[in-house]
Amino acid sequence: GGLEGSPEERAKKLVTTLWTDESIVKAGFDFANDVRKLTRSHPSFECFRTLTSFVDIQDLARRFGWVKAGLSLSLSNVTLSVFGKKLDKRQQMSDWELRPLTHEQVTYAALDAQVLVTILQDKRGSVDLQSLLRSVD
Repeated sequence: GGLEGSPEERAKKLVTTLWTDESIVKAGFDFANDVRKLTRSHPSFECFRTLTSFVDIQDLARRFGWVKAGLSLSLSNVTLSVFGKKLDKRQQMSDWELRPLTHEQVTYAALDAQVLVTILQDKRGSVDLQSLLRSVD
């Protein structure tokens, strides 16, 4: 069954399944940096050494001009340019090593992830996502 093993082993199995499934699109902003952090935080998770079916919103924003003139290329500014609302990034520099995470950190992380999906959904009509999916070994 799926509930065998330690919590760490179960988490590793779930993350590996999601990370390596080519039918699941992984989205990030400055994704290479995120992968470096994940690899450093979880060195036993070999799945982070290979990345399939991913799209970097930062690359797309740069390529398709999703940031208004005069603004830096950040997720907050892409969100402002696409939806007219700035993403609150105050929790970004908080202590993410400290456990348990605060309610504000959990909310920030969920919103940060959700906005990537929302941007892709919004741009789906103007961008051929399948042709932009990348893989890295």
